[in-house]
Amino acid sequence: VSEKILKKEHKNLFEKYWIFAGLTHEINENKSWIKKKIGHREILLVHEDGNYFALENVCPHKNMQLCKKGKGKGTFVCDYHAWSFNCDGSIKTIPFHDRSYKFNAKQHNYSHMTKFQVEIVGAFIFVKIKKSNISIQKQFDQTIIKSLRLMSKMLQNKYGTFFEVRDFNWKLNFENLRYEGFGPQKVA
Repeated sequence: VSEKILKKEHKNLFEKYWIFAGLTHEINENKSWIKKKIGHREILLVHEDGNYFALENVCPHKNMQLCKKGKGKGTFVCDYHAWSFNCDGSIKTIPFHDRSYKFNAKQHNYSHMTKFQVEIVGAFIFVKIKKSNISIQKQFDQTIIKSLRLMSKMLQNKYGTFFEVRDFNWKLNFENLRYEGFGPQKVA
């Protein structure tokens, strides 16, 4: 429960590597989205026409939170100045653009939501915050990727979620719940 170690994990794990963010089942309807958290960032996982996007839940204009609900459907509109964004994070409309902002093409390109890399492995959605040369195939062994694809076929479209707030290091709990049969086998 060290704040110092957690900061290192945010910097060296959550931002550099592919992180499991959700399941395609959670956003199976067209233009549906769900809010998730990766490290310190709120991410919107979005599905549109068979494409998946991971967007930071922040309006680039005034850094306001775009979506307050946990999930929804449709495009995104900022409560502050009503800028709206498409499902891929590109700018849709800026009210009074011609009168108030008059952005040139370069400025207009910087007006989109922050987008992160997304990889779909079966039904599993992985997100990488920072750009790096680490591909999903380089981070995960082919056996793991194959297992995820196989597990995806066994997942049901119906799911449930629950949240618990506990004061402990989740990694320790995970280690305690591991089944010995899943790791490398000991040779006598």
